[in-house]
Amino acid sequence: MKIIAHAVESLADAKRALAWGCDLLEFDISQNILTGNFVIQHDALKGKIGIGKNPMNLLCSKFKEKLLIDLKAAKYSLNYPRKFNKFIKSQKIKDLKLTSIDLKVASLIAKQNNAQIYYGFLNTKSIDYFWKI
Repeated sequence: MKIIAHAVESLADAKRALAWGCDLLEFDISQNILTGNFVIQHDALKGKIGIGKNPMNLLCSKFKEKLLIDLKAAKYSLNYPRKFNKFIKSQKIKDLKLTSIDLKVASLIAKQNNAQIYYGFLNTKSIDYFWKI
């Protein structure tokens, strides 16, 4: 069993979560619809308008191998997979770990990046969808 810290936004959050015994550090990444840039933001709507922290602080940290990236609102953007692939390849992360409510987009990105995919389930509808795809 893995213990995953939810909604990590900063290096301080990461240090605290690891001190508490968490195995992985989950953070939410959204794509700004105007610039195409990515931000750390749990609220997908705020992320879409670019409100959020720069993910580079975590992605360039000593914690990057423990990150679990939650792709927020990925299905609402036609270029999310392409932009995210370009973004993540530039970071050279080994053992990339992804999750998302949009299992189809997350699976596609995971396959293209040889990443591990962590599926989360909110309700029986999401479990049914998982078995369907």
